[in-house]
Amino acid sequence: MKSQRKIGFVLSYLSIFVSSLVGVLFTPYMISSLGPTEYGLYQLLYSVIGYVALLDFGLGGTLTRFILKYKAENNQEKVNSVITMCVKIYSIFGIVVMLIVWILSLNLDTLFKTTITSENLEYAQKLFLIMGVTTSISLISHALVGVESAHEKYAFTKGMYILRQLSRVGIMIILLHMGYGAMSVVTTDLIVTLFIVSFDIFYCKFVLKTPIIKGRVDKSLIKPLFSFSIFVFMQIIVTQVNVGIDKVILGRYSCLEYVALYGVAMQLYNLFNSIGGVIITITLPQISRVVFSNGSVNETTDCCVRYSRMQFHILAPFISGFIVLGKHFISLWAPEYDTTAVYIVALLITLPQILESVEGTIFNVMKAKNLQATRSIILFAVAIVHVALSILLLKVFPLYGPALGTFISFVLGNSILSNIYYHKKVGVNMFRYFKKLSKGILPTILISIVAGVFIDHIPATGWVGFVVKGCCFVAVYGIFILLIGLDKYEKSMVKAILKKIRR
Repeated sequence: MKSQRKIGFVLSYLSIFVSSLVGVLFTPYMISSLGPTEYGLYQLLYSVIGYVALLDFGLGGTLTRFILKYKAENNQEKVNSVITMCVKIYSIFGIVVMLIVWILSLNLDTLFKTTITSENLEYAQKLFLIMGVTTSISLISHALVGVESAHEKYAFTKGMYILRQLSRVGIMIILLHMGYGAMSVVTTDLIVTLFIVSFDIFYCKFVLKTPIIKGRVDKSLIKPLFSFSIFVFMQIIVTQVNVGIDKVILGRYSCLEYVALYGVAMQLYNLFNSIGGVIITITLPQISRVVFSNGSVNETTDCCVRYSRMQFHILAPFISGFIVLGKHFISLWAPEYDTTAVYIVALLITLPQILESVEGTIFNVMKAKNLQATRSIILFAVAIVHVALSILLLKVFPLYGPALGTFISFVLGNSILSNIYYHKKVGVNMFRYFKKLSKGILPTILISIVAGVFIDHIPATGWVGFVVKGCCFVAVYGIFILLIGLDKYEKSMVKAILKKIRR
């Protein structure tokens, strides 16, 4: 299991590297191939389908938690039962998804009067229906990935993710080059999803020896399963609102060009968000074991801090580097769009997300303790405020309004109210947590940003200039993180890695 965690950790960041590389290299090609209008249409429909995908109900993560619980109790019968139940439930959800997508496709022109007209309605409907089929099929994979995560088969799950990314881009490039437009994107997603789900079924059934639909359905598990899942579901709604509602609002009240620009900024947000999701996935089993063994508040806090600092070490140079060099990068990466506008939107929606990503390990404590109800209710209420704020601010700031709504809701819900809840109810000492989390790393960020302001004035332009400035910034950040940023445990890890490299 330890070996699987190490491999999974490495592959997780390799997958992020692949995703980042794909985003940096492929997104400009996709934008230039589709054009602002068609790219905006794709982004708008993709955001809408994200809300239909909420019928996942959070059962994937819930399944992982219950498998771990029953494995700890050596109750294989309940493990088999909960897997069978989730797979059957997801199959029903898949049919419901297709029904909802079909109904929505008939009313796209009514929902988005200013952006979907009679000229592009038929094309939009075809795109949306294919997206719906993909979403319906992918629901099954959520259950299967939950099984794989509970068995800590990180190497397989992350390896399949990398394969999915590479194959997806390869097929898209061929189809876009042949002139198929956004249709090539949604068709590729469908083909790749079919392949991945088929392989997941094979792996769970024949490698993990997991009975996917042959377990006895224990009806007594339905209530605890959905009682836990409903609050996971509420958090997923909040996440989807914070991520996708802005494009939907722009699509309804503004224009496709603004949707496309916001979609470019979201690509940068997704990069940071993907980096922040690794620790949450990898550490769920370990933190669950600490909780199930009745660890003290300080033990739980220190366990969270250890993994949160790892996450912070990875996120900090990216976000601080983007603050000082982001405009230069955007001007080269997406020259078709207003550099300053994309930069401002990206910062507004990304900065508040950093703390939530770092605190991802605390989410796992809540999952293990089944203490997500209150936080879910808080974030759900904040999401409603976010929607109202975004619509109101849109009237004052036609482009930046939704981004400001996102910023305010994230700060209010994820940074203030949630941390109060963690401290009072979850059993994590947040004063101890933040003291240990920020030690060394926060001063390094501040010093690097100040140095970065001067680095940005180096008289170098183009991609070569960006690389030169980036290398200078990384050098400054690396020096200070080694001098003041590492704690004793992290220094011992670095020494062990260097020792292995020498060997």
